[in-house]
Amino acid sequence: EHTLLRLAEIAANQELLADARAYLRRLWELRSERGDDGAAAECLIRLAELPEADAETLLTGARASKVLGQTPRAVTLFRAAAEQLQKAGRSAAALDALSQVVALEPQDVELRRQLANQYFAAGLTEDASRFLDAETAGMDPDLLLSLASIESARKDDAAARSTLTRVIAVAPDRAVDILRL
Repeated sequence: EHTLLRLAEIAANQELLADARAYLRRLWELRSERGDDGAAAECLIRLAELPEADAETLLTGARASKVLGQTPRAVTLFRAAAEQLQKAGRSAAALDALSQVVALEPQDVELRRQLANQYFAAGLTEDASRFLDAETAGMDPDLLLSLASIESARKDDAAARSTLTRVIAVAPDRAVDILRL
């Protein structure tokens, strides 16, 4: 196993990526057969971190990092996978990958805002509502109106009134939308 790992590292350093992948896959097989899940997961992560890794490999590596508790590594791999998925026209899968990032880094308000906007644009209000709160909506009148709509549907009238008051303060020209809601 040590030899396979060293060969993979040497091949990667020399940009012989196909060889590096082959060595890491064989190492993964050996470790999996032995039942060493942590060491096998590390192989999957190394495969994902090779240049030119495809989206599925990135997702597999990200999940393995998450299981091992390597949050920064998982976040990096999920973001890379989302970028590749978006470029490939697989928007729903890209949103799922970014949702994993938010699960790992819930304090990332900008990403939560981006996801809420993208889910609303896709007509997936239920999914958008998982990411939308007063902090996420910020001063964006469209997101505030969406939040008020969600709060109203939940019969949380006090929160809906508070949110609508923020809309009036931020965008007084949206009074028609407020009245419609």
